[in-house]
Amino acid sequence: MEFKRAGVTIGALLFLLGCTEATVQVPPEVDLQRAGIKSVAVVAVDLPNDPAPVGVLLRAETSAQIRRLLPTLALVEDPQQADAVLQMEVANHGVGPAYFQNKADTQTGHVYCEAWQEAFLLVNASVYAKGTSSPWWESLLEKRNRIDLSCRPNQGSLGMIQSPAVDDPQLVNATVTELGMRLAGYTRKELRPKHSSNQP
Repeated sequence: MEFKRAGVTIGALLFLLGCTEATVQVPPEVDLQRAGIKSVAVVAVDLPNDPAPVGVLLRAETSAQIRRLLPTLALVEDPQQADAVLQMEVANHGVGPAYFQNKADTQTGHVYCEAWQEAFLLVNASVYAKGTSSPWWESLLEKRNRIDLSCRPNQGSLGMIQSPAVDDPQLVNATVTELGMRLAGYTRKELRPKHSSNQP
């Protein structure tokens, strides 16, 4: 109910301020198609000695994303045969320390707890044009995901996650989704002032 009231209040405020919501097309950070790129190879490099490598999953998800968002590009296996290479190097991948917090219900005074860890994945994504050694475009993509743990009040968590593997599908999916938005563009909502009908 409170969320509905907040939504109504915000909507009424926008009406009074004379604002309207508009859909804006955000262009890609690097336009492969406009640059004449017709084929691309996807390469994923795992972090050395990573106990839970994600390169295979990263490459598969990225290839599927390119097919969906940039269907005119042909995916090729051999980087030497591609007009451009999309290379993804895993820069960091793991699970952070466990956090613990006691809490009390404000009405009943009942004490309970929360415990969690964060799984994280950092990927350095780069696009290389054929025959070049310097990246045409690059960006560091960072994703984190909270993993809730069992706990006991005043004691702490009952266990810890040692490997991010349990969350890798979500981390990889979020990373690839952001990568797709940067390479293909996306739409977003913006608030803009309404134009008065009395203006010429």
